[in-house]
Amino acid sequence: MAMAEGIGRTLNPNLNIWELSRGLIEDWGKENFSVKARTKDRIEEAKDVLNTIKFTIQTLNKVVTPQGIITTKQNRYYDRNISYFVYGAVTATLILLVLHYIF
Repeated sequence: MAMAEGIGRTLNPNLNIWELSRGLIEDWGKENFSVKARTKDRIEEAKDVLNTIKFTIQTLNKVVTPQGIITTKQNRYYDRNISYFVYGAVTATLILLVLHYIF
């Protein structure tokens, strides 16, 4: 913009490039910084975070399988509860991060 202003002033000393481009700048600002545009951006970011959460949970399901840990029936219930706790803690942490990032 500064280069265009310099060339414009060389051609016409009375030219004000900022006034000339005001409409374009206002339209660009409305498209990129309006509530609708920011909401759209946040929705896209939330989708990305939710996909990451989904991937993380799928990975945890592959890594923390009850069949790999269980040796007795008593341990089965204990390990299942631990798995639920881990999934819940990870999910709660990710949700809090999303909410903090969005707001």
